[in-house]
This record gives sequence, C-alpha cells and structure tokens, in this order.
Amino acid sequence: MFTQIINYGRLVNPYRRVNKTLRNTVISLAIGSNTGYGEELRQVCHAFQLDTGHVRLTTEWLARKNYAARNLLLEAGAIQLHHQAGTYTIQDWFHNHFIKAVYGHGPTPEEMQDRMRNRADLGLLAELEVLEVERKTVGDRDASKVIHMALENSGAGFDIASVRRNCETEQCKVRLIEVKAVNARDWQFRFTRNEVRRATETKNAYFLYLVPVMEGRPNVDHAYIVEDPVEHLLNLKEWQVSQGDWIVSKRFPHE
Repeated sequence: MFTQIINYGRLVNPYRRVNKTLRNTVISLAIGSNTGYGEELRQVCHAFQLDTGHVRLTTEWLARKNYAARNLLLEAGAIQLHHQAGTYTIQDWFHNHFIKAVYGHGPTPEEMQDRMRNRADLGLLAELEVLEVERKTVGDRDASKVIHMALENSGAGFDIASVRRNCETEQCKVRLIEVKAVNARDWQFRFTRNEVRRATETKNAYFLYLVPVMEGRPNVDHAYIVEDPVEHLLNLKEWQVSQGDWIVSKRFPHE
C-alpha cells in the first residue's frame, strides 16, 4: 500500500499536505515492512546516535549512502536538517517510529516463546538421544548408573550422570554430561553461570556433548564432546567465548 504513496524516485512533496494520521500510518508501514524500503529506512534510523539522550546524526554518514531513505524522512518531516551545524535531528511526532525502527524490529514475545519452546524441545530430544547412547556405551552392567539428572534437578548444572569403568581396576569414574543442541553452522550455545560453576568444580569429570541439529532434529552421531570445557573453551583459539549477563545485587552494611 505504502509503495503506491511513497516513490523513492521522486521526493514526496504532497506528503506535507496529507493529514498527520495518514502520514504516521504510511511511515509506520514503511519502516515496519520487510521490503528493501523498510530495510533502508531502518538503516538510516540505526545510524542516529544517542547523545545524552538526544537523537542526533552528522551529515557525513548520510552524505555517503541512503539518499533515498533520507530524502523520504526529510520530506515527510520525520527528520530535520540543521545546515549550519551539519546535523540531523528527529521530530517529536517521529519519536515512537524511530524507537520501534531501531529497537523493535525483531521477534515478538509470542515468536520468542515459540523459539524457546522449540529450543527446549530440541534440547530434551538431544538429551534423550545422548542418554540412549551412554547406556549402550557402558553396557548392561552399568546402564542403571546412567541417570537423566535434568529430570531430577534442573539446577544440577548438568543433564546426565554417567560412568566409565576402568577395565583393570574395575572402578567407575563419574562423568557429568551437559548436553547442548547446537546449530550445525556455528555450534553456538549458552553455557550458563551454574553450568560453568559446576564444570569448574569438577574439571575433567565434566563433559559437554554438543549435538548438531540436522534436518530439524539433533544428530547424536555427529556430536562433538568437550572434556573439562572451562579449560578447553577458554584456552583454545577454535572457540570464541562472549561474556554473559551481569548478576547484580545491592550491598547492605553489616549490623
């Protein structure tokens, strides 16, 4: 609809004569769309910087690209050019559209819940497959020692407890397994604070089983196993570790 009103090849001079409701509707549709128009408009909005809470952009950035999108916003009265200062600012009526364009174009809460459910389902499926493999690996003698701990205690810091029996001494060595269903392209996963703490405590008794999702389901045959992951992930260049969330609490003076 908005493509019939907004023509990037021509400046939208009639825009100033339409009522505010129509103007807002058209801008909202354009910025929120998945078309090339919407993407260019969002790129312009992303280029603005917050300066002590005020939204400003120097002319240097827009002098290089996105002329059409900039011109649309100028003609619509969404942004204003200050020639002497060489900067752009956003207009009050455009504020909400700007915030949504920069921070709101992503999954909705419902879509995020669906993704989390799907991720949880894949995670559980990966755990069940690893559980079956572990029981086959240890054999009938020790199959009962393979425990799906995630069903017993979700805060244990690992998903499966297993063993490996020493053939000479007949002693069992504990193996704590955290299972991650990962994207086969980048193998990215979230290692929680609790899991890191447990892995740090138990060192080489702790294992990550990274199970890639292939054709919509975890494929345990292509799993990558990491022993002592805190040591391994931090010290080997093949892995990139990013810092996670801060956990902050207020300090109270001792009485």
